[in-house]
Amino acid sequence: MRHVLIAGRDHANTMKHRTKKSLGSVLLACVVGAALWAPGGAAAAEPWEPGAFGLKEQRRGDPGEQTSVRWQNVPLARAVRRLADASGRTIFLDRRLDPGTAVSLVGSGDAATLLGQLSNAGAERPGPRWGQTTVGGVLYLGPANAAYWLRTVHARATNRLAGLPAEQRRRWRHRQPAAWPKLAQPRQIIARRLAAANLTLSNPEAIPHDRWRRGSLPRARVGEHLTLLLAGFGLEWRPGPGVGEATVAPIERPVSITAVHTAPPGSSLTAEGYQPASEHTQLRVEGRVWTLTGRAEDHQRLAALLSPSQDAAGAAPERQTSEPAGWADKRITLAVTDRPAKAVLQSLAGALGVSLVGGDAPRLSRAVSLDLRGATIEELLAAISKEVGLAITLTADAIVVAPAAPG
Repeated sequence: MRHVLIAGRDHANTMKHRTKKSLGSVLLACVVGAALWAPGGAAAAEPWEPGAFGLKEQRRGDPGEQTSVRWQNVPLARAVRRLADASGRTIFLDRRLDPGTAVSLVGSGDAATLLGQLSNAGAERPGPRWGQTTVGGVLYLGPANAAYWLRTVHARATNRLAGLPAEQRRRWRHRQPAAWPKLAQPRQIIARRLAAANLTLSNPEAIPHDRWRRGSLPRARVGEHLTLLLAGFGLEWRPGPGVGEATVAPIERPVSITAVHTAPPGSSLTAEGYQPASEHTQLRVEGRVWTLTGRAEDHQRLAALLSPSQDAAGAAPERQTSEPAGWADKRITLAVTDRPAKAVLQSLAGALGVSLVGGDAPRLSRAVSLDLRGATIEELLAAISKEVGLAITLTADAIVVAPAAPG
């Protein structure tokens, strides 16, 4: 099941009256989702506690569950809350959107489709346009430009973990829900989430002071939570220079990822026949090797088109989780003798429908012999890493090969 997180500015009883001027500059974050918070938000502040505020009781809807809406001049926060309740999904409302903005929409579809229609319906609305996307299964609604790049921002940050020692990568894979009390500061929310994974924030002062409404996030990896929590400030997370450290910084421009995709033998896809998913895509094809620079969605689409398991229409299935869908709990039995490591990784990438990043590393030409039974994907990659002396990790859209950390 996938979750969609909605977070954004909201005030108690915002729709009936505005907050007094003394609090007018205070931005309160809210998480809207089934059984996550009571209307009006009158609950008293509670100590931060992972898994609190009814996350275990939250109904987890089918991402494709159909919902009908009929909104006429409904405040944005109320409309989004109704959609989350009806669909059983969580939605994250960016703090830069005014929760009191009146919205109108009549339609039906899944939650993502309706949020897309809501964004399009606001094209004539004064101010920046809206957009929606997903990060780690969480649905995000915010400024159009932020939504356009957010998944790539997250994928690029995740790729930076590839060169870390295995124990450090394990910390970043830590999964749990996150929750915070009323009037919590974002820097505190982020520091506590990192601490739960035995990580520390080296520069909390880089996160602007703010006060948020009580809220919760569904169970996810540390980076998925951080990407969403930092989006409204135009910041991104990175592994820090010290052991167990994280740092935040303004989102680095341009926002793009360069990766190598290898077409399987007999692939009929040509450079001329490939239609990039965005105008920012740059592509170079040399034989079966496709080198693409673009958004995470571009890489996802190309990987799916090059995969033998692509659907009949040739469309890339949407991937919204932190690892290839359906493979998180799979067990693999694999026996190979004196086979090039690159060939093993290419076969695995094809089976997963992801790209192989860094596949031109010379050490991948080394022959490996493996005999694994009931292994996880991470255990398989760790075994290959040990054989060739490289750091090999799996992200949402790629198997990433990087130099091993010293020592």
